[in-house]
Amino acid sequence: MPSPSGGTHDLRDVPPGIADFDPSANEPDLDIWPIAGDIGAESFSGDPDDLVPIYNSFPEPHVRFLTHEQFRSEFGYLPNDPAGIVSDDVVEDIHDLNRLTLSESRIEAFRRLAKLWNGERVGPSDVHLLADKAPSWDDVFGGLDQRQLEALRPTVRRQDDALIDAFGGYEWFEAEYTVPGWLKSTYIARSRADYDIEERTRTLINGREDLPNLRGDPHEGLTHRFGVGVEAVRAEYNEGRDVETYVSLGDYTVDILENDPDRGEKIIGEVLTYHHNNELYRHTHRKLAGLGRPAVVIFDTRATAKRVFNHWHDQGIEVPGAPFGSALNLEWTRSKFAEAAADSSRPWVIEEIFTVAQLWDVVFGDSPTPTAWFLSSVNW
Repeated sequence: MPSPSGGTHDLRDVPPGIADFDPSANEPDLDIWPIAGDIGAESFSGDPDDLVPIYNSFPEPHVRFLTHEQFRSEFGYLPNDPAGIVSDDVVEDIHDLNRLTLSESRIEAFRRLAKLWNGERVGPSDVHLLADKAPSWDDVFGGLDQRQLEALRPTVRRQDDALIDAFGGYEWFEAEYTVPGWLKSTYIARSRADYDIEERTRTLINGREDLPNLRGDPHEGLTHRFGVGVEAVRAEYNEGRDVETYVSLGDYTVDILENDPDRGEKIIGEVLTYHHNNELYRHTHRKLAGLGRPAVVIFDTRATAKRVFNHWHDQGIEVPGAPFGSALNLEWTRSKFAEAAADSSRPWVIEEIFTVAQLWDVVFGDSPTPTAWFLSSVNW
C-alpha cells in the first residue's frame, strides 16, 4: 500500500493503528491514513486529541494514533495504567534493579539539579535554567564522574535514533523513546534537556536532609517549571509587577499571581503542557472562570495551545476565534482574546497567551536582559 510520502509499505510490517508517515513540523496530520484491516479506523468519530501517539522507526519513521481500546488490545494495559499488568513479584524485581547507590558524584548531581530547578546557578560555568535556556548536560554536571552518572541518564534505544532525527525538533514530539531511568529527556523552547525528573527522583531529593527541596507543584515537570520561571521574570522585569508563585486562592492553587500596581489588579498566570488528560485542561478553565481575574496562559507549544482551545470549544465553552483548524496564529489569537477579555459582557478572562519559546524570546532575546542579581531576586 502506498503511504502519503509516496513509498510502499508491507502492511505485515506495520501494526494495526492509524498511521501517519508524513507528519508536518507543527503536528501530526489528523487527516489520518487508516491502515487496511484496522477495524474502526475508517469510521473513527471520536476526539482526535484522545488518541495516543506511538512512534516507530520501521519501515520508516512514522506515527500511529491508537484509541485507548486499541492501545490496550496491542499492549495489554491502558496507556495511563502500565502497572495494572505487573505482578507484585515483578514490581519488587524492578525495585531491586532500580536501587541506586548514592556515590559522592551522584549526590552532587542531584544537588546541582535541585538548585538548577530552584533557580540557582550551578556547574563549572555557573549556568542558570532560564538565562541559559535549559543548559546542556555537560554545563550542569561537568566536572563530576560521568561513569557514576550513567545510571541517572535517560537511555535512548538504538533502533529509535531515527525517530530523534526525524521528529526530535518538532513541537508535537514527546520524548517517549527513552528507557525509564532516574532522569528523562525533554525539549524546552527547542532546546533539549536530558535532566527532567522522574517521580522517584523527586521523592529521593525531597526526602533527603542534605539536598534542597524542589520548589513547585508536587508532580510538575521541567517544562512546566521552566514556564513558571520565565513568566515570573517577565512579569517582574518587563511589566513591573510583584510576583508570587504556587498561591492558594480559595479552592484553587494558581501557578503565578502577579500584582500590577498600575492597574490595581492581580493577574493569574497558568502554565499548560501536553498530556492526554483532558480533564486537567477542563479543570484549568473552571479555575480561571471561577476566580474571574485577568489571566495569562503559557503553553509548551502552539500545538498544545490549539489542542486545549479546541477541546474547550468542543465542550461548549466560548473560546474567541475557535475552532482552530490549522497551526495556531498566536498574534491573531492573542488579539481576539484581549478583545474578549476587555468586553465585560463576555465571560472570558484570558488576555495574554504565550508559548514558552516565545516568552523566552521576550525576556532574554533582546538587550538589556535581566542581570544575574535580578534573576536571583525573583521568587519562583
